[in-house]
Amino acid sequence: LGYVRERAQLRGARVLDVGCGAGLLSEALAREGAEVTAIDLAPDLIKVAKLHRLESGVEVDYRLTPVETLAEEAPGSFDAITCMEMLEHVPDPGAIIAACATLLKPGGRLFLSTLNRTPAAFALAIVGAEYVARMLPKGTHQYRDFIKPSELAAWLRAARLELEDVSGLIYDPRRHAARGFTVPATLRFARHLHAPVGLPRLAAVDGLEDAVARRHNQPVLDDHDPADGIVGQRTSDCLPSGSAISAVEHPAIERARINPL
Repeated sequence: LGYVRERAQLRGARVLDVGCGAGLLSEALAREGAEVTAIDLAPDLIKVAKLHRLESGVEVDYRLTPVETLAEEAPGSFDAITCMEMLEHVPDPGAIIAACATLLKPGGRLFLSTLNRTPAAFALAIVGAEYVARMLPKGTHQYRDFIKPSELAAWLRAARLELEDVSGLIYDPRRHAARGFTVPATLRFARHLHAPVGLPRLAAVDGLEDAVARRHNQPVLDDHDPADGIVGQRTSDCLPSGSAISAVEHPAIERARINPL
């Protein structure tokens, strides 16, 4: 919530929570003064969310509907959209992002979080969380479905969204809190990329990471090199993980802004 609150005006804004689950984030956004619509495809979770709404008294419009359907019904309706920890569970993440782009007002912001496809994420999110700590049922995550930031950025560009920020995040279950993840100085330049304002199309953002790399005297890396590790990958794809096995890493939170033509 803090990440979203720092980057978007929530009071009085129309906000959509995609893949809302039981509504924890949805209610938190509503408490910040947002007019929240929350959608999910799991009937049981929507029921739980509505029951909790009765107990909390926080007003949220919960709906059992696909985001693609809502995009057809209400394009350009939301100031901000959140889609947290869902993309790695759907067959076509690009379609979800495209629907979210359709639903955004010009200048609106899209917030996404997902798991990075790195060995560290495999160790923490699957081995650690599912098999060691048993925080999640076995099989909750499939490593092949984890998403690299560069892949997410490509879907954002295809949806004509402007990438503004890529940040690491670690969840510490012992403290029930998340915190921003600090990367080594050699990689830090890739954490906060701001595309130039006023670009007519996102295709013009191609090469931005390379330009930032040159400015900071860092090597230009190739998205398409299949090699593992730092060499041959975008630095944002190589965000390292926390050291504790109990900490589940969510290395990629991306914020995008729709670019008015």
